[in-house]
This record gives sequence, C-alpha cells and structure tokens, in this order.
Amino acid sequence: DLHGISSDTSLYQFAIEWGFPSAAAHSWIYRYLKDHALNKFVTQLETDVPDFYTGVRKEESDRRMENVTTEPSLNDNGRWRWMSPIADWTDEDCDEYIDQHGLPRNPVVSTIGRSGECFCGAFGDRTEELLTLKEEYPDHFEHIRDVERAVQEEIGTDEEHCWWGN
Repeated sequence: DLHGISSDTSLYQFAIEWGFPSAAAHSWIYRYLKDHALNKFVTQLETDVPDFYTGVRKEESDRRMENVTTEPSLNDNGRWRWMSPIADWTDEDCDEYIDQHGLPRNPVVSTIGRSGECFCGAFGDRTEELLTLKEEYPDHFEHIRDVERAVQEEIGTDEEHCWWGN
C-alpha cells in the first residue's frame, strides 16, 4: 500500500526555533521533519518492521554515494527498513525506465536540478537556487523569503543560520 504522510512541523516552525540548517545539521532537520513523522506512522501499522522504499540514488551526490546501498538497512531505532532498489541506477537508467513506462517527469528537476521535495536549505546554494526559484517558482520563493524574514526578526541577521542556504 502507498501512504502519504506529512510532518506535524514545518520548516517555518523549525527555523523560528533553531534557524536554517547548515549541511552539518541536515541529519538534525531530517529527523525533526521526516523521521518523527515516520515514527508516528509506524505506530499505526500492524507489522513489526515495515519496509519503506526510497528513490535515492548514489549518483545524485558524493554524500549519497557513501551512504546509500541496495541492501535493506534498518533505520537508527530499528523500527523500519529502508529499501533503495534503484540506488545503483544512473540518470540514463531512470530516463529509460520513465520513457518505457510512460511515467510523468517531475518538472522541478528540469528547472532546479533536483526534486525540490526537501528545500530546507541545508545544502542550498543561496545565490543560484534562490534566483532560479524566484524565476521558476515565485510562490515558493516568497514562502522561503517570508520564513527567512520571520527568522531574522526572531534571531537577527548576524548569524549564518539566519539565512536560507547558509
């Protein structure tokens, strides 16, 4: 079964309290926004250790190349297994599969070069990505800027974590 779940917390709520995450803090915001939601979801299931599938691939980044495997892996607390069946796929493999099966393409990938699913800014390029976002997705750009302004009103502007894509 496919289930869609959402976090009880937003980037706004996280950033107001802690600021925007840096690359070093990505695992922290991941746990805060995603891991907590998955833990809550798992408690509703009638299975001990469910399998969660991800489309993450090694080729997407050096960091993922080091951390992703096609072998099932338990999450940190052992409550579920991550399955990464396309971890070894190249961009060409993905394109071929999409074409063979007539699947829709994510339009965000062609404009910002990634899915846009997580736009917390931890690995963001403030200059390039915000300009692209402003041109291609002005509503989301304004949302990021609104969060940024709120953070700066709360924390100030002197610290790096007061800026998206620090």
